[in-house]
Amino acid sequence: MDKLTTSCTVLETTSDWNALFAVACSEVATDWWGRQLEKPFRFAICRDSTHLAYVAHVPKAPKAASIEHYGRFVADLAEPKTGGDTAELFIMLNDCSYFEVHITAQGAWWYMDFESYRKRCPERIPSGVEVQVARGTDSWVGAIRIPFSELPVTPGALVRFQATLALCSGDSPVYVSSAGVPEFEADFHDLRGFKQLGL
Repeated sequence: MDKLTTSCTVLETTSDWNALFAVACSEVATDWWGRQLEKPFRFAICRDSTHLAYVAHVPKAPKAASIEHYGRFVADLAEPKTGGDTAELFIMLNDCSYFEVHITAQGAWWYMDFESYRKRCPERIPSGVEVQVARGTDSWVGAIRIPFSELPVTPGALVRFQATLALCSGDSPVYVSSAGVPEFEADFHDLRGFKQLGL
């Protein structure tokens, strides 16, 4: 059975990457359609008083690193477009607006605000964002830190979330979600896939 989070981990600081990578994680053991993953997707949502952090342990060998994109914002980092693998976090506010964050094994990241279902706001690049990635031979772990001052949420807020993984570098895409095995088509933006989260 999948072990899922309902609250984020509060830390004294999220700037210690080793501590972030070692924080207790939730696990998702199956893909969107209920097929068992070889190894579970693990993730954690953390915060300190100034930053929100997302940590993703991805059970797949990372593609070759690209120095050009390491640690950089990439416009429209969409999985089918890049043919890559991305760990994603969606945070939804009470008015059903939400934001989405992507990170890759190469340290590239993406951010987008949505005013409603798939309705994008004008693009903006949050400042002060930091990304760290540790790459193994058969897996990788990545973390992203974003200042709360750059986000439409504050510490202590009650929101909804979905942590997801899109593996698109193979022959056929694999989609994984903290929603478990939803009874609707694979769509990370579908409101029915979001669960309550206390920041």
